Amino acid sequence: KQWYQRRVRGVRGQIEDVLARSKEIHPTTEAVVSYVRRNLGDQAVEGLYERILPLEGDTAAQTKLAFDILKETKPRLYSDSHVGKCVTYVSLIVMANQYKPTSLLSKPVHLLKAKNSFQDGEDYGLGTLCTGKVHVDTVDGDHETCVSEHQQQIASLISQRS
Repeated sequence: KQWYQRRVRGVRGQIEDVLARSKEIHPTTEAVVSYVRRNLGDQAVEGLYERILPLEGDTAAQTKLAFDILKETKPRLYSDSHVGKCVTYVSLIVMANQYKPTSLLSKPVHLLKAKNSFQDGEDYGLGTLCTGKVHVDTVDGDHETCVSEHQQQIASLISQRS
């Protein structure tokens, strides 16, 4: 339960204002709204959470409704390509939330995390999954640009830990 809640916090960080109004955690709803906000901006999620919440657990139906709403209310933000990407994103979030390790990793772990990350926690909860030390280094950029634009920094950090 605690591990699940820590994993969901990454999504929650994107939609804290919505969760403040909600008494329960709704992982697929949060993930759909998180995808929309992350890729289309804050203006795209106004009122979205409440409208797709009744379909909680049906990722395809929530995604279809979310993008039907966007197509109707914000046509300049809508793109067919987002629908499939959103379903994949939500599926990955749900799988990560449901994952229950059967044993702990007994090796040290080197986490390279983006400076502009939406994840909560210094080590993203890896310390609870490892008996070895978790070494954390921060790389400039966000989740995508830290790899595409800061390869030298990543290489240097890996070399220092090797």
